Amino acid sequence: MSAIGVDEARLFDCLHDIGDPVGVTAHARQHLEPDGTVLLVEPFALDGRAANQANNPMAALLYLASTAICTPSSLSQEVGLGLGAQAGEARLCAVFEGPASSVPQSHRDAAQSDARGPAPDRLSTSRRRGYRPWR
Repeated sequence: MSAIGVDEARLFDCLHDIGDPVGVTAHARQHLEPDGTVLLVEPFALDGRAANQANNPMAALLYLASTAICTPSSLSQEVGLGLGAQAGEARLCAVFEGPASSVPQSHRDAAQSDARGPAPDRLSTSRRRGYRPWR
């Protein structure tokens, strides 16, 4: 992305592999025109592991891929949030909304109910470590 504002930033099947998804989404938003859009496409997942496994026919395959490929890739990077490919809508919204202090309680509750995911207070790690945004 250039220093000039863009109309649209697109993230296709990648946010869960990135070590600092909070930093990447913040960087994307900072470079948007005032009426710009961030388009996010991630693997389908329901909020909460139990609901996802019970109601998502792809969950078992995606948890396997996430455990073997996506999460280790994310954890090996500087911030290492480990979002995983089965994040669910609530956790993805929390990532876009930034540090935990700005995440609505309903999203914090949904993210905490999924034992496989990071605690929402880890979403601000990029700010604490002084991470320079992905370019």
